[in-house]
Amino acid sequence: MDAVVVRDDDIAITIDVKGLAGATSWPVDNLPRPQPTHFIAFVRYQRKIHDVTVAPVVYLVPSADAEALAYHSPKGRKVVPYSWLKKDGAKYQDAWHVLKTKDRKRAGPQGRK
Repeated sequence: MDAVVVRDDDIAITIDVKGLAGATSWPVDNLPRPQPTHFIAFVRYQRKIHDVTVAPVVYLVPSADAEALAYHSPKGRKVVPYSWLKKDGAKYQDAWHVLKTKDRKRAGPQGRK
């Protein structure tokens, strides 16, 4: 866990932050067990990590959805490919509003095989 947000209703939301300086995939071998108040923030620096004038792209994914987004590579790593989030992850991009409300209604991910 990298960050904690305490909402006005005293519910603590926890966040793991996964950073990506390049353009391929975030390693997620160490994802925690899904919890309703836990999120994974996938941060992509758009290959400009040293340029502070370029804002990163952030996908805020409920931990219960993160496993369905993961790909088990032939090399043995478990990763979330940037291309998948870019293509199908619009509902997660800059989704900071999910931290503010108890009702986090959302469509579940389609998952990958």
